[in-house]
Amino acid sequence: MDTIRKELKRLQALKEKLVSDLKQLTKKYKTTPDKLEVALSKIKSPEADADWIEYKALVKILNEVEQKLKILSDLLESNPIG
Repeated sequence: MDTIRKELKRLQALKEKLVSDLKQLTKKYKTTPDKLEVALSKIKSPEADADWIEYKALVKILNEVEQKLKILSDLLESNPIG
C-alpha cells in the first residue's frame, strides 16, 4: 500500500505541474482553459501552432493522470488496511 500512496503523490505532483503549464498557456493567450483550443486554432503563426500541440499533449496527459489517480484512490479506499 505504501507503493500505491507514493504513486498517488507522484501523480498528484505531476497533475499540479500539468495544470500549471495549462494556466501559463491560458495566461499567454489571455483566455480561459475551456476556450484555449479555440483561441489557438484562430491564430496563424508557428508559435501558436507549437502551443496548440503542447496544449493537446498537456490535455491528453492530464486526462491519463486523472484516470490513474482515480483508479489508485479507489483501490486504496477498497483496501484500507496497510
